[in-house]
Amino acid sequence: MIDESTKRAAQEYLAARLSEDGLTHEQRLNRDAAIGLAPVVWKRVKDTVITKCVEWNAITQEETLTCRETGLGDLRVRCAGRPYQIVVHFDSPRRLIMVENTAR
Repeated sequence: MIDESTKRAAQEYLAARLSEDGLTHEQRLNRDAAIGLAPVVWKRVKDTVITKCVEWNAITQEETLTCRETGLGDLRVRCAGRPYQIVVHFDSPRRLIMVENTAR
């Protein structure tokens, strides 16, 4: 016969196992969603940066910021009259968007 402590230990083990399986499944779903949505998020970031450059140039009424996309898919924002630039890079394997500012 199984005593009460053995039964309780078995239930705790089963609960912990189900919890771990649930977390593993949730992490897999989150990773799959991140992989699927990464290109959409990058496009939205890219469009937002370009839109802000255009808005800024409309306010200053001159070509103060030059924003262009490189062949690698990076965005480069340059300020007129300065040698500095901001590079916005999307690292698709790691699903990271990195911003590098050469002015600092």
